[in-house]
Amino acid sequence: MIKSMTGFGSARGISNGAPFSVEIRSVNSRYFDYHYKGCETSLRIEETIRRKVQKVCQRGRVEVTLQIDTIGIVGNEMMVLDRNKYEAYQSILKTIHNDYGIEINISDMVDLKDLLVTNDKLEVDEEVVSEAVDKSLRELEDMRNREGKKLSQDFRDRLATLFTNIDNIEEIQQESVSYNKDKYIAKISEMMKDIPDDDSRIIQEAAILADKLDINEEIVRCRSHFDQFKLFLNTDKPVGKRLQFLLQEIVREINTIGSKTNQLEISRIVIELKDEVEKLREQVQNVL
Repeated sequence: MIKSMTGFGSARGISNGAPFSVEIRSVNSRYFDYHYKGCETSLRIEETIRRKVQKVCQRGRVEVTLQIDTIGIVGNEMMVLDRNKYEAYQSILKTIHNDYGIEINISDMVDLKDLLVTNDKLEVDEEVVSEAVDKSLRELEDMRNREGKKLSQDFRDRLATLFTNIDNIEEIQQESVSYNKDKYIAKISEMMKDIPDDDSRIIQEAAILADKLDINEEIVRCRSHFDQFKLFLNTDKPVGKRLQFLLQEIVREINTIGSKTNQLEISRIVIELKDEVEKLREQVQNVL
């Protein structure tokens, strides 16, 4: 089943005592276009996140936001609770109480500001962050699969319309073959009335003209492209670029049919085909 490039996933966790959140958004793009924003962390962690995201997304514009939840602002700096330091103080107070029987309140030892730290000084744990990234990517994948199912159904509906239209063109073409041949024979005969009769030459010239307007090969290739497009909808591999190439070939065949035909009804159907293919091209831009 095809996948959409549009998706969103998020997760929360606690790293070194500080709550944090991860959000991953993806939209369509020709290539893998990765962007990271949020709190500063080590290059190793950022590279780990990038590898995980690229393995899942492969293509599209992806934005990853890693944000540590703030509990206050001092001056122009965002502050978070240093839980490790707080728990260390509490452990010391508990030891004093157990060993010496003395009750001391933590507020008697430290000020609140001593338990706060700015974001740029806080290190996030790679393993914990990786787990949150994995959860976000699973949510993103679920959404892209759901969107892919909707796209796939839309593609199948439009392909059914394309098959019907190409069948109609073939029917009209077959009905007009003998008519065109007789018309060309009559026209050539009129042009050659002052030239000695040569029925074989007249028939040959008519056949050449009729062959120039023959669209059977284009019809066969169109059907082949439609069938191949339909097969790609059932694969789990990224097929967005292949679908785009197929649509380019389909457009080429349809344009050739339009340039060859002298039937008004076929010309009308060609316009409908182009309209459906253009809608497919718009939708395919979002396929992984």
